[in-house]
Amino acid sequence: MNDDRKNFQATEMITNKGGDFVEFPFRGTGICWVGAKDLIYGMANVYLDGILQTDSIDLFYSMPISTSWGEEKLHQQILFSAENLEDQEHLLRIIATGKKNPRAGNAYISVDAFAFPESLAHGQYA
Repeated sequence: MNDDRKNFQATEMITNKGGDFVEFPFRGTGICWVGAKDLIYGMANVYLDGILQTDSIDLFYSMPISTSWGEEKLHQQILFSAENLEDQEHLLRIIATGKKNPRAGNAYISVDAFAFPESLAHGQYA
């Protein structure tokens, strides 16, 4: 766990081991995965109700040259969102691939929080 105060409630779960995953069951019509992007972050696959949602999501972030050291990480980014789902039980699964962008320093993925699209305007996460 990363105790960075810029993360939601100062917590962020990370892994760089391919196959590690997190599951988030929810009921509703939408969901957002909130996490960070960084120089050492890699790729993840996202499944919703057992169906792969997109190509691997790349969490690598290349900071602008003018960025100060220690500020190269982008916190609380919406890494994936799904809306207009049927109002029923769903399961979101995020899997670390262990792969990375050739420019990334490692293959970590970040899970900071989950949010429902209608709650984002109020800064509410789960």
